[in-house]
Amino acid sequence: MDGVAYSWTHRHGWFVWGKGIKVVSVSVSLVPERTRELIVDLSFKAVSPERNPSDAKLARAVEAAIRSALEAGWKPESRGRAFRYEVTEAV
Repeated sequence: MDGVAYSWTHRHGWFVWGKGIKVVSVSVSLVPERTRELIVDLSFKAVSPERNPSDAKLARAVEAAIRSALEAGWKPESRGRAFRYEVTEAV
């Protein structure tokens, strides 16, 4: 993204009953992954707990979340505990 190599992996996900959303937690770091981790929680509109967002939709949401987290103060080359970032709008 913008000439910077990021690595991201799916951590876990859960369905929020009564709200019709599925939350997916993703871990992001710079390659070679020896940098400050970004943990992103993304909310997706969902019909059922079994349906996951498509890979393309998830990739677009992660890219947008990385941009937002950078604006919110995540410094991937710094040291320290993981930077937690929650995207509150359902995609």
